[in-house]
Amino acid sequence: MQIRRIKKADLNDCIKIFIKELSKKPFFERWTKKTAYLRLKEILKTSPNPCLCVKDKNKIIGFVFCRVFTFHNGKHANIEEIVVDSKYQGRGI
Repeated sequence: MQIRRIKKADLNDCIKIFIKELSKKPFFERWTKKTAYLRLKEILKTSPNPCLCVKDKNKIIGFVFCRVFTFHNGKHANIEEIVVDSKYQGRGI
């Protein structure tokens, strides 16, 4: 497995996992391709460095999108989205 920064070209693969996993229990969220794209693109555009994906055999199987911000004591980051394909969950990814 490989971990690397997410590129704009990875968004479609991330969107598929995002919609699939967040539509399931316990979330039951109703994301469309358009709204998921807007959500992830917005985070990636504002904070590209801490957005990472994990690949297995050249297939994205999970990702984390973070947002970096300035706080009174320095830079901080919040995890905005973290999703792993259910086929790979429970494996320490």
